[in-house]
Amino acid sequence: MMNSGLRRLLSGAVALMLLGCSSALADTATVTARKLILREKASSTSDALQTLPKGTKLEVLGKSGSWYKVTYGKYTGYVYKTYVSVTKTASSSSSSSSATRLEKGSTGSDVKDLQTKLKKLGYYDAYVDGDYGDTTVAAVKAFQKKYNLTADGIAGKETLKKLDSVYENANSAKDDDSLRMGDSGSAVKDLQTKLKKLGYYSGTVDSTFGSGTYAAVRAFQKKYNL
Repeated sequence: MMNSGLRRLLSGAVALMLLGCSSALADTATVTARKLILREKASSTSDALQTLPKGTKLEVLGKSGSWYKVTYGKYTGYVYKTYVSVTKTASSSSSSSSATRLEKGSTGSDVKDLQTKLKKLGYYDAYVDGDYGDTTVAAVKAFQKKYNLTADGIAGKETLKKLDSVYENANSAKDDDSLRMGDSGSAVKDLQTKLKKLGYYSGTVDSTFGSGTYAAVRAFQKKYNL
């Protein structure tokens, strides 16, 4: 019969073995932005744990919406997925289920991701609901026309590849705290208030970074050669 001490020792050895396997199979994320904030929670308003320079390697533990849960030294936190490049292991790559074709009637997280990117780039101004309806079709067509793709409103392999490329390039020079189309919250409200006082923004201070706020920011940047 196995005594309690031996059982504990065996359990500990198994746990260490499983931990080692888990670490060996973990995906690796590399910071691609000039700097990136590691946050305590999956939110741009969450407390900052560390500021990570470009090229920093992180171990990916999981994903929460548009955020990766990662470890960095003694810290465990979240980074926004746009600002890291993830290298997948063979095992995780085989279980990946990235969509290669989205069209009217499609639903789910892949559609949400599509809508989010189109919204950030200024092609989609509706609610990100994961439902590929007429508004999403129109946004995809507008994007396709811009980049000389077949404007059929279907997000096929070529459209998705181009969208990923444009989206990554548009954000590569920004850090995690930049404000952009689709953002909301107190930081956007503060931005709108300042732009309104300076005469660049005439809309409602509603804490939502929409087309009016975007136009005001562009006017301010143009004025000061930014």
